[in-house]
Amino acid sequence: MDEENELGCFDATEPKEEPVDLLLKFDKPYVFEGETYTELDLSALEQWNADTICKCERAYRKAYPQSLVPLMETEYRLLAARWATKKPIEFFKRMPPDLTYAVANVVLSFFGR
Repeated sequence: MDEENELGCFDATEPKEEPVDLLLKFDKPYVFEGETYTELDLSALEQWNADTICKCERAYRKAYPQSLVPLMETEYRLLAARWATKKPIEFFKRMPPDLTYAVANVVLSFFGR
């Protein structure tokens, strides 16, 4: 619960930024093309720069030109995960929904911090 300061107002200081865990551990194994995965390492996102982000966005916009804010789209986040992991896009497109959103949320959390 927020505490009031001496003026009776709630403290509006920025919350402390929590680090984003870029090693996503799966609740249950994911099998893709005969190989079983129990985690996905997205730490390569830390090496990205503005140029990498722009290239990823351009690639996304070629397929989805109507998207106004690519980062808010699940498919863009999966494309970013694909670029970061060097796995084929099919690896992400065949994931079950819970895992799809877990990956997408890690990407969003990383870029949105």
